[in-house]
Amino acid sequence: ILLIGALLLLETNRKRRKRSERLLSDVNRAQHELATVSLDRKQVMNLAVQHARDLVHADGAVIEVLSGEELIYEFASGHASQFVGMRISKNGSFSG
Repeated sequence: ILLIGALLLLETNRKRRKRSERLLSDVNRAQHELATVSLDRKQVMNLAVQHARDLVHADGAVIEVLSGEELIYEFASGHASQFVGMRISKNGSFSG
C-alpha cells in the first residue's frame, strides 16, 4: 500500500509540474507577443485581455478604465465582449 501511495504521489507531482511548465510557457509567449506588438494602445489592450482570458481559462475577461467616478469596460474578450462600453460606479464595485 505504501508503494502505491508513493507512485500516486509521484504521478500527481509530475502532472502538477507539467501544468506549471505549460503555464510558464504560455506566460512567456504572451509577454513576447505584448513586447513585440505595435505601440497602438487598442491593439496592445486587446491582446492583453485575450491573453488574460486564455491564461486563466476563463469564459471572458475585461479591462476597465477609470473615468471620473466611473469604470468603463473598455476592452473585453469572450463572453465579456458584449459589455464593452458599459459604465459602472467605482464606489462599491469589486474593481473600485
